[in-house]
Amino acid sequence: MPTPLSTEQVEHYASQGFVTVPGLFAQDEIDLVLEAALADEKLTRAAYSRTDREGNETRMTVWDELGDDIYSIAMRSRRVADAVEQLIGEPICHYNSKLNAKEPKVGGSWEWHQDYGYAYGYGVLAPKMATCFISLDPSNRENGCIEMMAGSHLLGRIDHDFVGKQYCADQARVSVAEERLSVVPCELNAGDAVFFHCNTLHRSSANRSDRRRWALITVFNALSNLPFKEGPHSGLHPVDKVGDDVLRTCRGRLSATDKVFQGQAYNPAA
Repeated sequence: MPTPLSTEQVEHYASQGFVTVPGLFAQDEIDLVLEAALADEKLTRAAYSRTDREGNETRMTVWDELGDDIYSIAMRSRRVADAVEQLIGEPICHYNSKLNAKEPKVGGSWEWHQDYGYAYGYGVLAPKMATCFISLDPSNRENGCIEMMAGSHLLGRIDHDFVGKQYCADQARVSVAEERLSVVPCELNAGDAVFFHCNTLHRSSANRSDRRRWALITVFNALSNLPFKEGPHSGLHPVDKVGDDVLRTCRGRLSATDKVFQGQAYNPAA
């Protein structure tokens, strides 16, 4: 199989902790995902909110299993799964996925955090994880695009604790890192993706615009790195890869069972 990422993209990820891939999904594919998400009552029922320092809310739905629904098919596609295997360097499994919904005017910010800051507490031994963030809407600074702190993955895991209802990286250490490293706003079109290392510090500002900012996000883990604790996201969750052409056959294919979505039970400090 040809590798989906170029040598330059893999090198950028290794040095900066992230890489942006424009046009990973075409607009008609993103339209299918959004059509399903807007019609999927299970997404609405399982969604929960996280508030920022100002009380603004972002809705999320989280699930552990990749099924045959349209969201899972997107993340099981070879353009995603093969790219993640390139970046991690070994076979992968699914850790968790989420739909992140920032609504116009009220969508909240996310403070600096690392995905491994969450996973570490759940018994993931090594930082052999990578996240794929797919923008479902045009995303810029006005509506709260994701921001990366370039090179911060080389700092290693930073302690995390709650700030309000968000689980955030240690503020004193982050402040020093901000003085030394560059913050890169990832302004994206619908269908663009960002792959980033589990120790890369990232955040996003509140959505103060009149435009929605939705994203589909999956965290992948190395198959050799399964959590040693029982709890959320534990166990083996395989990634059964599918061809990149399959997504267009999935119109209206919503979440398969109520058990797929576990947003109400999700607690990163558990």
